[in-house]
Amino acid sequence: MRDGSGGEGVSWAVEVEDTYRTLCAEFGRQGVWGCSNVADVRLLPEQEGYLRRLLAPLGLPLTAVSLGLLYHEREVQAIPQRWAADASEDETWEEYARAYTTVNSQLNSIAGGLARRFGGIAEPATVSGWTGSVRHVSEYYSRCISHRAFAQAAGLGWRGRHGLIVTPEVGPVRPGLLGASQSADESGLAARALRQNRSDI
Repeated sequence: MRDGSGGEGVSWAVEVEDTYRTLCAEFGRQGVWGCSNVADVRLLPEQEGYLRRLLAPLGLPLTAVSLGLLYHEREVQAIPQRWAADASEDETWEEYARAYTTVNSQLNSIAGGLARRFGGIAEPATVSGWTGSVRHVSEYYSRCISHRAFAQAAGLGWRGRHGLIVTPEVGPVRPGLLGASQSADESGLAARALRQNRSDI
């Protein structure tokens, strides 16, 4: 993700914010976002190798742009209080599963749109098609990264008991990720300031 504003992280962050809000609105959603330095996020060795290969075309410096898409109220209410042994007996499970799939698809679309607009690399949701072919956990971690780890590093929130990222502003969000060729320090501060000043979430 190249900065088209002369290298100024603040104006780059404003442009990302505006574009992100527009893309969210196309799906009738709202979102939060933040930046972290890729090198500062602790991952498993298998995930680090995958990330190096994924982001190699971008060069340095590298920034992770974490996206958090907000659930609608009815979707939040459908999040199971506990994971049922037999999901078919949990009347809220189907609604939550539909929301999970929908939000993942929307995140993939939004991250892809941002990547095309700013020249970054989008990391799709880890449930997008290939997880059913995983035979051993070692195969899983070498093909994906933890969106939650990057969301926490970017200051979006913390990991709740249900595994979702919980934000101070709106509660649970589903995280997505975008790799960027941009300095994390100034952009991260600007992203935090923009989020704190928003009145519509």
